[in-house]
Amino acid sequence: MDTDKDGIGNTKDPDDDNDGLSDKEEITLGTDSLNQDTDGDKVGDSADPFPLDSKETKDIDGDGVGDNADLDDDNDGVPDEEDEFPSNPDEWQDADGDGLGDNLDLDDDDDGLLDEEELFILGTDPLDSDTDSDGLSDKEEVELGTDPLDPKKSQASAVGAFKNLMENDEMFWVKILSLAGSVLVLLFVFRLSRKART
Repeated sequence: MDTDKDGIGNTKDPDDDNDGLSDKEEITLGTDSLNQDTDGDKVGDSADPFPLDSKETKDIDGDGVGDNADLDDDNDGVPDEEDEFPSNPDEWQDADGDGLGDNLDLDDDDDGLLDEEELFILGTDPLDSDTDSDGLSDKEEVELGTDPLDPKKSQASAVGAFKNLMENDEMFWVKILSLAGSVLVLLFVFRLSRKART
């Protein structure tokens, strides 16, 4: 008999089913030396960490518990149901949803400020792009010179910045009038089109 059709009869073949496990290893494991996939789960015995359990084929963290039964596949201390990266022991959260875990991501909230800058210089929250919830991102506030930690100061500073722009930008009123003119033209065209329909 030559189960694996390799030209060597089973009595002399050290691996009767040619699955990469010797017949002696299969006896030790309790697997079938004449069947490459003893549990029939479509993963060969040599590649299957659970060759006798058809419900398990992987053990990412190597803890002896198959991933289907394991509540924390990567053994990072965060349960799979809460882990955004259940197969990566170095990552479990992605605050900005960019596909890059927060441990690797240098800007967790994607506000344009590096996490280190937010933590150690500005004191802002690196997981929240608008720390003081005033409608301006932390980076916008830094660029405007407003306080990203105080919504009241941010609004007052924003008004001050607008007044400063009004007083120091020579073209400010020209830009405002141009914008107002464009809006009036659009309203006029809209009214004409409504009249034409009726």
